[in-house]
Amino acid sequence: MLNKDKISKEQLIEIGDYENDINRYIQSHSFSKIVIFSQKNIKNSRWFKSVTKNIMYLKNGEDSKDLSSIIESINFLTMIDADRQALLIAFGGGSVTDHVGFVASIYKRGIKYINVPTTLIGMVDASIGGKTAANINLIKNQIGTFYQPEKIFINFNILDEIPMHLINDGIGEIYKYAILIGPELLKKLNKYLDLRNKNDLIRIVRICYNYKYEVVKDDIRDNGIRKILNLGHTFGHAIESESQNKVKHGEAVINGILMSSYFSFQEGIIKQKVFKSIEETGLRLVKERYKIKNIEDYTKFMLNDKKNKSDKIGIVMIKNIGNVKLKFYSINNIKIFLENYYEYINH
Repeated sequence: MLNKDKISKEQLIEIGDYENDINRYIQSHSFSKIVIFSQKNIKNSRWFKSVTKNIMYLKNGEDSKDLSSIIESINFLTMIDADRQALLIAFGGGSVTDHVGFVASIYKRGIKYINVPTTLIGMVDASIGGKTAANINLIKNQIGTFYQPEKIFINFNILDEIPMHLINDGIGEIYKYAILIGPELLKKLNKYLDLRNKNDLIRIVRICYNYKYEVVKDDIRDNGIRKILNLGHTFGHAIESESQNKVKHGEAVINGILMSSYFSFQEGIIKQKVFKSIEETGLRLVKERYKIKNIEDYTKFMLNDKKNKSDKIGIVMIKNIGNVKLKFYSINNIKIFLENYYEYINH
């Protein structure tokens, strides 16, 4: 069994066929029960019945991460007499893998699970790293654990079947990685946006998940370097909360990076030429920038961010493409910035 405080490259396996490859993994172990968690709107579920009769369909989207949904899953596991030798399979996007990872980490003090991401955002980010989460009301990821999956099975064959709005959602996280990794990946992202070539996208995904592995292996519990992976997320999570999840995660992250880059420019941290390069790509990814409805309410959401310290809000600021740093700002500094940003995007 994987040490839950360690991450391994052997965790991540690229597969070509769900039924054969996942069945092969299951048959090589002695699990007492197999339980699949998914959502009814997710395709490619025909193989479920060849694996198990124990299937739990979660609510769609972020609703699957509310506490009532978590309790429903725990009750289901209890009802079918799942013990500590059971295996949970998360088949879906980031909300499914967040939910199942959290349930696996607390049910009977921890049982095994695997992630099988079916969205681009899941392949590139959400299913990797062992962060699990549940939401409280509209506030994202306020409860969670660090609990590694046994395996992560990625099937690039389904990229052709993923709806374009979900591809674009995943591009939001790729945009983040391009700013973190450097100009070459930003160039590759823009090339993909020009040509929409599947093989280019697969190469980009591999760069991103390998980068995430290198960051996470040295900071499993998010105490240091791993925090940079939250670039755009302090502003982005508040956008999701204020919009009542009408703005999807990828779009919120893109907007969050646009805000972080302008804030960095305003603070004299980043040069105008670099800021404009980041902005130019970001504006290719959204129809329009998000406009905050109420600064007071928005900053209250920001105050719930886990990176905050001593009543100051933690923002991953951009020094250059490939160079970022977590900095802390007072709530008044943030409010002034948000007013300036509103003027900037409406100029």
